[in-house]
Amino acid sequence: MSVTSQPKPALGTPALSVSVDVAGPVLALGEIRTGLLPHSGPLPSDATADLLTPGPGRPPRRWERPVAHVAAPHSFTGVDCWMPSAVGRRLRGVGTVSTEVRVTGGQVVQAHTRTGLRVAGQKRRLPWSHYLAQPGTVETWGPVRAAELAEAFFAEPAASGGVLDLGGPSVHRLNQIRGSARLDRLQTYRPEQTRLRWVAVPETGTPSVVFTLRSRAVHTLLVRVPPEVMPQADELCLDIALHDWLLSSLLGLIERAGIGRADRSAVVATLAPAVDHLIHAWLPGARLGPVLAELRAEADRVSGLSAQWASAVSRVRDQIALAAVEQAVRQRPRPSRVGEP
Repeated sequence: MSVTSQPKPALGTPALSVSVDVAGPVLALGEIRTGLLPHSGPLPSDATADLLTPGPGRPPRRWERPVAHVAAPHSFTGVDCWMPSAVGRRLRGVGTVSTEVRVTGGQVVQAHTRTGLRVAGQKRRLPWSHYLAQPGTVETWGPVRAAELAEAFFAEPAASGGVLDLGGPSVHRLNQIRGSARLDRLQTYRPEQTRLRWVAVPETGTPSVVFTLRSRAVHTLLVRVPPEVMPQADELCLDIALHDWLLSSLLGLIERAGIGRADRSAVVATLAPAVDHLIHAWLPGARLGPVLAELRAEADRVSGLSAQWASAVSRVRDQIALAAVEQAVRQRPRPSRVGEP
């Protein structure tokens, strides 16, 4: 098992440079938007479930341990578009993409749109009933070159000009959720939203993941997993996206706090949202199966996400402790001198 964490784009990975022309799934890809619900505090589990229920008879999935987690039913969007290409190759795809919204801890919201690619058996457009019968799948009219597609999909800006765009459905669903009357929009903490784009490829050899920081807000994952684990690969990506957002948000608070320059009470006031909204939600790999949990742990070790998180949390707690000590010293009665009244 191997894992790589890179500060720059990892393009043209040799292991993905082979053209694939088979009837089965070639790869899967998705985009995850992670942020905070516009609400004054965490929602109770029942309220979160109501928020994510699209209609009667379609209840969301719920978990209470080790942290409250609610996942809305999938919605599907039909697409007929070009596939991303780093060299301008015109590869058409027709099918559907799947969008899901999840809320962790009653406040961290993730909108995730994904699809799986397979090579079409016939190079002609079939009736929509054919594509609707295999939801969350896009058929391409030609071989998929995984390295080329991943390079283009990971690149900025977002897809345009009739090219597959997985961010649009996620933004649409997020806007629907954020506009709900169940949310009071009185939050005092407004962290940046992050976008994680991922590509998963079936691999009979050693599983691996490449995690790349493309920009402040856009990060990418290139995952290779055994074919039988491919249907669950997006769970690994969702988990990494959640914890990547938590770390990015915490580092943003520390950066804005002005530690060492600003007054200690002002520093602690800036860092307070870390305690209210972030620290308690850090539980990497909590809902992953054995294979993905092992890969997640190795990715954590190599990328240093948990190590950086632990260091950042310690820094926040040290500032709170120092502020308490300084306050106690200021309030301590001054001993009287001999002869003073």
